[in-house]
Amino acid sequence: MSLSGNSPAGTGHVGTLTSDQSRALKQLYSALFEIQEKGTVTIVSEPIAAPAAPAAPAPAASGWGGGWFGSAAPAVPAEPVIEAPVTVTLEEIGLSPQEVHTSLWNNVLGDNPDALVLRFLRARKWHVANGLLMMLRAFKWRLEQNVED
Repeated sequence: MSLSGNSPAGTGHVGTLTSDQSRALKQLYSALFEIQEKGTVTIVSEPIAAPAAPAAPAPAASGWGGGWFGSAAPAVPAEPVIEAPVTVTLEEIGLSPQEVHTSLWNNVLGDNPDALVLRFLRARKWHVANGLLMMLRAFKWRLEQNVED
């Protein structure tokens, strides 16, 4: 991200989300609020399409054309993987709903809430269940290390 705060569209930062990324953000928020209420949540992840990569330059008409490592193989689009629902419980992580609530608000105090949640989604390649698990484990670590004190 540049110093001016402008990011290209589809990079996964606040204000530049694709429709799939927005859906994943809403799904993570929903899961986060549900797990605070019930202590457990089941997440059905929908595949997120990767943003389109910029077109590669055409190979030179003259010369060897292979470059140092040879010519690149044509890109084959990956098939979306349909995953089984994932159930996350606070008990298996070792947190109470009150600890999650307190940690969430302590983290949001100095940051944009969307930026905080998007950070975990981007880190886990837009996989909502993995992003939620990473966020909850980060909250637990912060509590164990007394970061908020």
